[in-house]
Amino acid sequence: MAARSSWSLLLLVLAGAAAGILSVHGDGTPDSTGFLSIDCGLPEKSSYVDAATKLPYVSDAGFTDVGYNRNVSAEYINPSFTKRYLNVRSFPGAKRSCYTLGSLTPGSKYLFRATFMYGNYDGLGKPPAFDLHLGVNFWQTVRIAAADSPEIAEVIAVVQGDSAQVCLVDVGSGTPFISGLDLRPVKGALYPQANATQGLVLHARRNFGPDEVAVVRYPDDPYDRVWLPWSDPAEWKEISTAEAVKGVVGSLFEEPSPVMQTAIVPLNASKSIDFSWDAEPSHVYPDPGYICMLHFAELQRLDSNATRQFDVTINGVPWYHAYTPLYLTSDTIYSRGLHRSSSNYSISIRATANSTLPPTVNAAEVFNVISTASVGTDVQDVAAITAIKANYQVKKNWMGDPCVPKTLSWDGLSCSYGISSPPRIESVDLTGNRLNGSIPPGLLKRIQDGSISMRYGNNPNLCSKGDSCQSGKKKSNSMLVLYIAVPIVVFVVVGTLALLFFFMRRKKAKSSVKPRDVNDLQLKNRRFTYSEVKAMTNNFHQELGKGAFGIVYDGFLKDKTRVAVKLMSESSKQGVGEFLTEAESLTKIHHKNIVTLIGYCKDSGCMALVYEYMSGGTLKDKLRGTPTHIITWVRQRLSRGSIEDVVDARVQGGYDASVAWKAADLALKCTEQAPEQRPTMTDVVTQLQECLVLEDGSGGGRDAV
Repeated sequence: MAARSSWSLLLLVLAGAAAGILSVHGDGTPDSTGFLSIDCGLPEKSSYVDAATKLPYVSDAGFTDVGYNRNVSAEYINPSFTKRYLNVRSFPGAKRSCYTLGSLTPGSKYLFRATFMYGNYDGLGKPPAFDLHLGVNFWQTVRIAAADSPEIAEVIAVVQGDSAQVCLVDVGSGTPFISGLDLRPVKGALYPQANATQGLVLHARRNFGPDEVAVVRYPDDPYDRVWLPWSDPAEWKEISTAEAVKGVVGSLFEEPSPVMQTAIVPLNASKSIDFSWDAEPSHVYPDPGYICMLHFAELQRLDSNATRQFDVTINGVPWYHAYTPLYLTSDTIYSRGLHRSSSNYSISIRATANSTLPPTVNAAEVFNVISTASVGTDVQDVAAITAIKANYQVKKNWMGDPCVPKTLSWDGLSCSYGISSPPRIESVDLTGNRLNGSIPPGLLKRIQDGSISMRYGNNPNLCSKGDSCQSGKKKSNSMLVLYIAVPIVVFVVVGTLALLFFFMRRKKAKSSVKPRDVNDLQLKNRRFTYSEVKAMTNNFHQELGKGAFGIVYDGFLKDKTRVAVKLMSESSKQGVGEFLTEAESLTKIHHKNIVTLIGYCKDSGCMALVYEYMSGGTLKDKLRGTPTHIITWVRQRLSRGSIEDVVDARVQGGYDASVAWKAADLALKCTEQAPEQRPTMTDVVTQLQECLVLEDGSGGGRDAV
């Protein structure tokens, strides 16, 4: 559609200028939950708010661990440029370099947008070309035309997992670099052509009619699609309306009203509206297939004897016959199949013989279709090899998927490729890599059961004896995982993960401890008699709830303090050991979201725990309310790459960020609504143990808070 460089330059200059582009709607601003805006090359922990969109931009340091920050040359700095075009992250010497975007919803649809402004940052004066991948699937080839010519790559795709990778691949035509990366959630019903097996790569998105400063994006477009203006005063005349244009019920594209409030008609009413675009073949898609969407709305109130009706053709082939746009209502005609096998595609919109008015069009989008059907390496294998990479700080070309595509598989790995199953890692060769520490438990188990072969000879400081490797190490790091997980889902799992993990560690460290009696407990809490328990509950009059332990009763102490009394029933599945464990553990744990143990009773066969009363409903009620806000709060910060805002402030940076990310991600998985999407407790414990191994291996000696 028009020269791409001119439109990219327009966006480059205007995207950072608030005036004349869009209006921020104050309290009416659309929800931006799930938005992620990354300024690549921005110093670590830096952030800012974009002047035009009011969206926060963060450094890319939390999303990749490779590359170098560079500034564009001074001669290419313009005060009108958006801030993200002033710096880049460059990846010299790397075959594939990736960004990992986490906290996504599996099966959901997202818009990914990458921006590139060379600006002669390397002083070579040679704009590069390189490939862009979404996960293991080819996205497009990025070709930088000139130092001051930005490129924008956008794809709408469905993600299969809870994270996605955007990778830059060196093809031997210069060093890959990137200026910015955006992620925007898209409603699942929109753009139905994007599904589990194919994605839509944007070729052009045009807003017909407005002048050259009318770029439309968020908040006018709630999905932050970028609509660039297109006018041709020599051929077209603009028509517009100040009235809002609504969408049809069940719209598949939800065109923003500001885009649909402008349109064009031919200056000569007897002529057609014509525009075209050139095909852009690649080494992966030598004959790309395109789909086109044309968006229409009638902006003029027509007299009873007036008619606007037109036909649409593409490359002379009829596409739509006798179309009549709806008054102040947006509607779309779109390709049902792919347009291909042509170097150029021309669209013509011509009035029918019955029409008294010239044709019109408000906006257009053109996409080429890519396959997203390739699947990555088995998730358990990925977790194991990622643990190796993090634990041993392996310095190889280990970026992106370990096995896919084959041409980019990781050094030292041997993979098997099934026809109907994900690739599997069969062997890992880490011989002579100067590795230190111990092999993660999950990986060690797989080595021992023969499901993976690992060569790690000539690494004298590597321990392969599992837990015994930790005997001389400081164990205080075990609490770090708790301080990451508890603030996120303390209501959701009510301390279950933390307590279970804590006791498992305690059990291993004190395996020789004999069965205890209540007299052995070092409890500072008050011990009540059965008569006192009976009196405080008014003879067990008011039930608050039931659980595996027994019944919980409402009660009052003599000083009128309200309490909840958990009375162990004879049919309880829990025994004396569990009772003693719970009583002892709750004396050691204090958190604003975990109820305090006031006292206990073990008298005449009665076993009971006396807690402070938790107002505001049952635990079940709590799980339906506040945690939703906690989870949303956490997801928003993680989506911005801000793990520091999630970890307990008392840790004060004394932790491994990769371990924090792993623990936080695990905690969020525990909050999924669908049971099959939540990890089992066995999985939780295993992954928490791996977190501990990674944390110990990353430096040890950090004090637990």
